[in-house]
Amino acid sequence: MDVITRISSPLTESWFAWLFFAFFVFWVSKGMFLAEANLVFRGLFSKGERSYVGNVGLQYLTILYKAGILALLIYMLIHVDGEFTFVNCGIVFGVILATILAQNLLVRLVGVVFLSNRMLESALEQRRLIGDVLCGLMPLAIMLLYMIPACGMLVVIVLSLLYVGMILIKAIQLCYNNLLSVLYVLLYITSLEIIPLVGAILWIKNIIQ
Repeated sequence: MDVITRISSPLTESWFAWLFFAFFVFWVSKGMFLAEANLVFRGLFSKGERSYVGNVGLQYLTILYKAGILALLIYMLIHVDGEFTFVNCGIVFGVILATILAQNLLVRLVGVVFLSNRMLESALEQRRLIGDVLCGLMPLAIMLLYMIPACGMLVVIVLSLLYVGMILIKAIQLCYNNLLSVLYVLLYITSLEIIPLVGAILWIKNIIQ
């Protein structure tokens, strides 16, 4: 008698679909994507310092959303074989959430040293908005990874480059004094934005595979 081997993947696990649906519903119900995208666009093309007032509770929920949607995406990308489990996804979520919180803390500490209070708050808020807007497009990447993996991967790469590029533009706007300041900005982007997330992903791969 032939034994049918069950393949475990995002396509076969119902918990993944329900979790994705929950994150999608939260983002739609938040209803601020266009407003935040407009603020990001205006902020990128303005050298002035802007401050935005938002719902603090909603901002904390959005951090959980960002960690969750990134966890789903990263788990999809690094899963090769074996069981695609909710427990492993929870581990990915925990590592990504800890990474985001650590990044936020380190960015604030660095900003306290180099920026005025007003410039720092403006930079932190613009950074948050950029992350919110681009993570709002992550469900599209996940759906494309389901249906057309190559297109989904392209969207992930484009969104990643947009994030780095937007943060770079805003950081240079706020901090530019001379060419040396550009080097400091590039050092910031590399050490506080790119390396922590890449390191977290590599660590996750070692843990769950």
